[in-house]
Amino acid sequence: MQIELILNNGLGESILLPPELALDGYAVKKEIPGTVIPGRAGRRTFRRLQRLEPGVLRASGTIECYSKEEADDFAALLRGKLINDDVMWLKRFEGANKFIQVQCTDIDHDYIRGHFGARAFTMDITFQADDPYWYSMDYHQVKRDVVFTPPVTMLDVNNEGSVNADPMIWLYGKTIGGLHTKNPKLTNYTTGLTLQYAGEIKQGELLLLDTQKRNALFVGNNVLQSGTARSGTSGGIQLATSASAVDDYYKDQIVKVVSGAGAGQYRKIIGYNGATRVAIVDTPWDVIPNATSVYEIYHFSWAEGYYLYEAQSYGGTSGVSVIDNVNAGYLVDGFHLAPGVNRIELEDDNNLLNIEILFKERWS
Repeated sequence: MQIELILNNGLGESILLPPELALDGYAVKKEIPGTVIPGRAGRRTFRRLQRLEPGVLRASGTIECYSKEEADDFAALLRGKLINDDVMWLKRFEGANKFIQVQCTDIDHDYIRGHFGARAFTMDITFQADDPYWYSMDYHQVKRDVVFTPPVTMLDVNNEGSVNADPMIWLYGKTIGGLHTKNPKLTNYTTGLTLQYAGEIKQGELLLLDTQKRNALFVGNNVLQSGTARSGTSGGIQLATSASAVDDYYKDQIVKVVSGAGAGQYRKIIGYNGATRVAIVDTPWDVIPNATSVYEIYHFSWAEGYYLYEAQSYGGTSGVSVIDNVNAGYLVDGFHLAPGVNRIELEDDNNLLNIEILFKERWS
């Protein structure tokens, strides 16, 4: 098995280190701040200020080579690729389902001349993980168009990681018979945390809650354009004539097929021809859209949690902060998910709620 490094924070080139290199064991250290009170035994700790310290990981081993020059060249190649400002993903082996975000801080090698013409060199590569957690490669997604069942409506969310997870939460507005989603409330009985929004969310509107940053953004309408496709290919879709005639107008947005051929599929638009109204997508369709396909185009950060990284990194200029409408407990404690099953009660004044919870599990 070979250690895998993915450059540019998981978006760039994948590098496999030589199979002779393996990760050494490493310490996980926890800082527990506290103060000594004169006249009292022990000390008083500040639980909310506890933290894991940055981790240091090392990959080491002995590699066969033909000459000292070959060893020097290989070490120089790795230094050129790894020692820079980039954060990279480190996986214990190619195809592993967990990664840790690291920066390379040191690459050391030493050429060894052995008996009978044997040649080898030792190599030590040091990485620092400022975020000391291992993350799942896959998103855990829970999505419900809630059907309320008296006396209480519960939603179970299973966090299979070993530490708390901070989810992204999307609350989509529903409107039935003139009534809208109103004053939605989530109570996690596993953690004792509550999340409540004071206000209405109408059909087509969206409340986005980033529990890690403890913010709340309200989007009046997240649909940029919609219509019926005219045709499709494995890597694209021809939009309706009402779509923009400007090249790359929808680039980096999300297109979803909501009904007809290919319904339920999301793709990110990586190119757009305004003259032909053809949008090129990042990944081939599983089912190619055709003239029966009704689509919607969303800003990438609001597309039902499909792109978590973009949603977390996007500044949210198309949304309005409504943090004053959210309960104070959310601002102080957030709304994390504990390891194991989280039992969450769902409430709404009009029993109208559509929710999506998305997170990556993590381990220390």
